[in-house]
Amino acid sequence: MTASRLLWAVAVSLFALVIAMSLAVYPTMPAELPTGLDADGAPRGTTPKSLLAWLTAPLLLGGITALLGGLGAIVHRYPGLFSGGAPRGCCRRRCSWACCRSPWASASSCATSRTA
Repeated sequence: MTASRLLWAVAVSLFALVIAMSLAVYPTMPAELPTGLDADGAPRGTTPKSLLAWLTAPLLLGGITALLGGLGAIVHRYPGLFSGGAPRGCCRRRCSWACCRSPWASASSCATSRTA
């Protein structure tokens, strides 16, 4: 198993654990939940208990993890998509890998870093 697959497996496992723990605790919650506390620690308002409100934070956690992981996978698979690719006049046979992958390299700086 590759490192990226292992990380995805750990992330999915932790997400499933968070959801399971949230669902396990849900029946023990009171019918009214405080929505905010003042400086003395007294609730400023309450809201009725609902499963959607209780699972909002774990679902956002899973969504953000999937979004950032997916973007990371896209950037890893297609590195030139976001960096602009290789500078003009650059080819891998004549230039170093770092020159061709650098988003701030120009054709003139690439020409000076040619490998033999």
